[in-house]
Amino acid sequence: LWRSRDFRRRLAFGPVARWDIAVDRASDLVSASIAGHAVAPFSSGMANLHVESAHGLLVGDLTVEAGTVWRSEGGWSPDARVEATLERIVLAVNDRPIALVFGARYESATDEAIARVGARIVLFQQRDSRVSLAAMGRMKNALAGSR
Repeated sequence: LWRSRDFRRRLAFGPVARWDIAVDRASDLVSASIAGHAVAPFSSGMANLHVESAHGLLVGDLTVEAGTVWRSEGGWSPDARVEATLERIVLAVNDRPIALVFGARYESATDEAIARVGARIVLFQQRDSRVSLAAMGRMKNALAGSR
């Protein structure tokens, strides 16, 4: 819905359609059974705030989802989820970032809060054909020669 001109900050919100299935664990796939359904047919809404530092090494996200959900165990009930994530790139090897990731999540359905700490490593990366450092060098040389 809104973003800054430099794309480092944005705010988005909208409706949510969701269908979750809980499956009971079993020793084999054949005896696994469905424990319950949760359906939100556009009866929930979501808002997301994304913020990035000027140098791009620090990124934060906050997502809030709330509304009413139909559950096979109890019918319609209020439901909310909140998740916050912070990522800091600490090193890059051959343009592949290595980042520390911190996060927290809360779900009202289970009344459970979960924290995460970890690392994100890019193993494979496709080069963007629209970006060429060689072309940037040629442009810089052309500008220097025109002076």
